Amino acid sequence: MVATRPGQPPRGQPTPIGCPSIAILRLPAATSHPRSSTLRHFVFRYRWLEVFKTSHRPVLKTFAALPPAAQSAPAADLIDLAGRFNRTTDGTMTVPSEYLEVIVVR
Repeated sequence: MVATRPGQPPRGQPTPIGCPSIAILRLPAATSHPRSSTLRHFVFRYRWLEVFKTSHRPVLKTFAALPPAAQSAPAADLIDLAGRFNRTTDGTMTVPSEYLEVIVVR
């Protein structure tokens, strides 16, 4: 499978935000068993909303469907959601995250 854009999962696959467990990992029939899987950690430290609005398909599509005047409410909701996980108090953003890296051999 090839991602639709750098940093995005293939169409029809769960997104990083929507991957709560390894139980939903589905491999194509042509692959063998995973060679390795490693839980990795990543810390968001950037203006992620602007990045997601231009590259993360669900957010991109949501904002593209709304007129500019209607985008402030969902933007505020997303900023509030990220704020719940923010580990800093100085106005910057540090949100820890984790993902599962799986290496598969055909």
